[in-house]
Amino acid sequence: MEQIKQSDVIQYLKSLPANSIDAVVSDPPYGLKFMGKTWDNFDRRDPEEQNLQSVKSFLRTSKGVTFKGGVNFQLWCQLWGHELLRVVKPGAHIMIFSAARTVHRLSVGLEDAGWDIRDILVWAYMNGMPKSFDISKSIDKKFGAEREVIGHKQSGLDRGSGSTVSFEGSKGRDETGLIPITAPVTPDAIKFDGWGTGLKPSWEPIVLARAPISEDTITDNVIKYGTGGINIHNNRLGEHDNDKHYGVGPGTTGGPSEWYVKNTPRDEIKIESGSYPPNFLTVEKNLFGPQADRIFLLHKAQSKERFGFCRDHNEVYCVVDKKSIWKDHSECNVEYHPTVKPLPLIQHLVRLVTPPDGVVLDPFMGTGTTAVAAKIEGFEWRGCDKMAEYVEIGNKRVEEAKTINKLTADARW
Repeated sequence: MEQIKQSDVIQYLKSLPANSIDAVVSDPPYGLKFMGKTWDNFDRRDPEEQNLQSVKSFLRTSKGVTFKGGVNFQLWCQLWGHELLRVVKPGAHIMIFSAARTVHRLSVGLEDAGWDIRDILVWAYMNGMPKSFDISKSIDKKFGAEREVIGHKQSGLDRGSGSTVSFEGSKGRDETGLIPITAPVTPDAIKFDGWGTGLKPSWEPIVLARAPISEDTITDNVIKYGTGGINIHNNRLGEHDNDKHYGVGPGTTGGPSEWYVKNTPRDEIKIESGSYPPNFLTVEKNLFGPQADRIFLLHKAQSKERFGFCRDHNEVYCVVDKKSIWKDHSECNVEYHPTVKPLPLIQHLVRLVTPPDGVVLDPFMGTGTTAVAAKIEGFEWRGCDKMAEYVEIGNKRVEEAKTINKLTADARW
């Protein structure tokens, strides 16, 4: 059975044969220093590749350019994007998650590596965590003013968001375990009461890119390698018939082809009312009213898809009930992956870009969602991650997924 390898992304990609991968679906670091994780901090990272040193030297000496994490992140994306281009077949597609603040760096890095940027998908949700600096409080703190507590509030996470984080003793909470509401004191604090520095994140971009084709046309490339197109037919959205055949029909752009109708026995003709797969994916069923059936309805990762690795017991735990997990292991050193993507979303992306009998690669495998999705969808997969704890979690999920198939996955609506 294939296993997730623990490895640096560049070393792992260099170990793979050229032209051996049909599609890539991955969620790499975003370059945001997320939750203080070292793997997402690029301020001090140095891409170890000689052909990028001249670029770095130019940027250091260019007027008005500050050489910080953003440029490092872009060069890093170019580095693994270049190596990725070697291992995929001509015309292969990649789906790479990113963040609104750094997707431009990812896109330019991939483009400079030789990839053709085809689209940017939007995965929208309404339960992101706001990350904003309270300007009014900061002003009072600067002048040493003591603010009066006039009430308490819960955060969105307290009310339930699928998070596996314990908030006991968290910064910003008092002895009640809640967040105190305080009144501004100084004139400037009163003037800027309610002002912050950021909006609530409610979407993530997914960069869709394609490797250059080697043949004269897409048609010839698909015939030779099986790569170059995306699977529209099997990813239409909306009402599906019982045998999960995804075709075209009334209410979509076109109906069954004349050839199909003439050459298919009448009792075997499949007509499907699903709409053309969009580049907008959302978790909110009521966000678009009557048009919601034309959008891929999708929740964020559920507790059953989140796992923790207990370093003290060298064991993997599924976080189905976060309260009992924290009660049993509150004193343990437990590592959770903070950015787990929902399995149905990854299945959808895998189906879109992987040709029949294709091999899917995820060089930033995390806790194994892409591997499980590929397994459910009937594709071979390859992948690695740098973090040993995530590899342990991922391989356990893959092992447990060996009995899962499309009939039992509960992955499509």
